[in-house]
Amino acid sequence: METLTGTDGHVILIAGGVKYTANKASLIASSDYFKAMFSSGMRETSQVCISLLQQVVHDLFRLRHACCSTISMHNRDARPRIKPGSPSYQLIGMLCGWYQLNKYLNFYDFFMLAQEEVTIHGVTSSGLDKALQFVSTTKLDLTLDTIQDILSTASYLQMTALSQHCSSHLKSILDINNCLTVYDIGLEYHLHDVCACVEPVLKQSFTDILGSEVLVDIPFKLLLSILSSDEVIVILLCFDYFVGRRPFLLVAEKDVFNAACNWLYHDREGRMQQSDEILQAVRFPLMTPSMFNNIKRSPVSRDYPQCVALLAEASDYHADIYSQPLQQSPRTIPRGATSHVLVAGGLTWELSHDAYSNILCYNTEAKCTSSWEVLTSMPGETARSGHSVAVVGNFLFLAGGLGGQSLEILNTVHRYDPRTNHWLELCSMTESRMQFCLVPLGDSIYAVGGLNMQWRLDSVERLDIQKNSWSYCSRLPQPCSGHAAAVCSSHLYVCGGVSTAGGVHDLGAFLTQMVRYKPEEDRWTLMSPMAIGRAFHSMGAVCGAIYVVGGGNALLRGTLLDVSAIEKYNPTTDQWSMVNSMATPRCYMGVAATPTEIFLLGGQSTWEGLSQTVDRYRPEENQLGEVEDMRLPEPVYETECCVLVLSLVNRTRVKFGKTQRL
Repeated sequence: METLTGTDGHVILIAGGVKYTANKASLIASSDYFKAMFSSGMRETSQVCISLLQQVVHDLFRLRHACCSTISMHNRDARPRIKPGSPSYQLIGMLCGWYQLNKYLNFYDFFMLAQEEVTIHGVTSSGLDKALQFVSTTKLDLTLDTIQDILSTASYLQMTALSQHCSSHLKSILDINNCLTVYDIGLEYHLHDVCACVEPVLKQSFTDILGSEVLVDIPFKLLLSILSSDEVIVILLCFDYFVGRRPFLLVAEKDVFNAACNWLYHDREGRMQQSDEILQAVRFPLMTPSMFNNIKRSPVSRDYPQCVALLAEASDYHADIYSQPLQQSPRTIPRGATSHVLVAGGLTWELSHDAYSNILCYNTEAKCTSSWEVLTSMPGETARSGHSVAVVGNFLFLAGGLGGQSLEILNTVHRYDPRTNHWLELCSMTESRMQFCLVPLGDSIYAVGGLNMQWRLDSVERLDIQKNSWSYCSRLPQPCSGHAAAVCSSHLYVCGGVSTAGGVHDLGAFLTQMVRYKPEEDRWTLMSPMAIGRAFHSMGAVCGAIYVVGGGNALLRGTLLDVSAIEKYNPTTDQWSMVNSMATPRCYMGVAATPTEIFLLGGQSTWEGLSQTVDRYRPEENQLGEVEDMRLPEPVYETECCVLVLSLVNRTRVKFGKTQRL
């Protein structure tokens, strides 16, 4: 353990010609600089060592011209410094080893110790005065005008607590008017936590700085981070959180473009090399065609060649509307977007045909408690059930189902774009289907099995997304409906369902089969069967495995008996295993899978009827439990669910979804 020499009593510190009396023990406790200055590893008296040090330093002074490579002059006051590792440094280290020689320590300050007066040459008198106040009281009144002087003193004297105090003050006074000054201070004194607080302030005040002097003075890397951010586009004003509509402010992508141009043209020559990165942060495909056509005719296209290439990319994106799901890039992702679970359609009451005509969404990434909101209406505001959905490139595809004014099984296909909140009608399926599976795989979407008004189907159709056309694929091994499907390791898996050679009213056998489809071979292969036959169940692929949950496998007076067991399928080994069970098993649940978890929504229970419950299964922990905050606004079954990335828009909070009698 080190021995402190001369730590009792007081010492006189001199800065800028002003003398201050300070307690040595307090200085040592608060400053690594003074701790090193007053520390000793030997028991000899300090006076002898200091005298020896005086002689060495005086000798070095006389030799400074001959040893210019060893001694360098300080920029401010021409004080000599000894370079670490130099012969003079090693000599002084041997002779005065009881001093901790470190690169921040000035030997001239040691020289002044002999008289118990220490002149600190690297700080101002006002800075030292404030530092000593902080040492005595741990409190200090700070202003933006004085804080740099204090930070300089804290840095020189290695006073960590004082630096942290200054950092806290800078963060507390941060606003749009001083944020760039604070940012510069943070950079100069390596206050990374302070610099990190500036960017959110600029994002939240983005509309205020458009066209202002603050914008053109933002450093390049900071501006690039802001313009590239997903958070800059939406600013919430949450003063009335619990009313039907939430106020919001949207910044159009053209405003982001205008901000980039204002910054570039402020110093056109000096910022030319940075123009490519700045313009790439603008999401041109999110603009309307009229917007980027106007930009094409503006001077920006002439002055910045990179802009021409980006506009061409946006033009191609809008020109080929059917291929948009396959042309996704960071510039097509809506700003302020988060993952949402969607509930689309379904039946709301037993023994009736009341169905949702709305699509609801729930923000699973909300920092505070979220709630179900209406995202949009079903295409044509037509309620339906028994339909199926798929997601490609963050576009929602919805096909088939039972609906329409005449209560018919549909073959229609629609695509929803959350960027524009619009539906696009696509080419219809060749066959009408309900209780089937719509599955995305590669550049295609497959419609598998199901039933029409007469028969269960073994047919499989493939939608070529780019061409917007359907074509038949190899048939299933047998007709089925009420089955489930998922994609894992680039293969399509289908399991369970009911199958019969009779009509649709003959429920037939509950299947245990699992079949795999390889698109490159256009071939179905029988895999190991499930342990329990089931239909109207849920299926999701997470972490390289497939999980089958719920469903029914027998009839009791015309009602399905629920299956509680959760089975896991390993595609690598082609083996099934029982992993968990549902406390309240249900069939006809909606299922939405994320990369790490599976949501099970609504459904119908043999003993408890329709459900509003939302369960979440986490395979890695093998945990299944209800998410109480996600409870549905009303009971629903035979619904379709998925996960979609949505930006914040003006949605309606719902107590009861809009229903329509089929």
